[in-house]
Amino acid sequence: GETGTKFYIIEEGSAAAYKDGVRVMEYGVGDYFGELALITNKPRAATVKVSSNSKLLSIDKTTFHRLLHVNELLERSNRYT
Repeated sequence: GETGTKFYIIEEGSAAAYKDGVRVMEYGVGDYFGELALITNKPRAATVKVSSNSKLLSIDKTTFHRLLHVNELLERSNRYT
């Protein structure tokens, strides 16, 4: 997968995630995706395709980390792994 650079929230419409060409998840209004690649700093695990007439809110990686204090979450999770 590609390197994650944004976090997305669906404001209108819908989307579906595909892995190896197989639909693995569906998203609707209020759902979000892209967080795992930003939190773990690994390539995206799936490709997400939106339906026509969808509206998404995107948050860049720097803002995402600042808003959610991701480094603190990673430190906490490392204590239990």
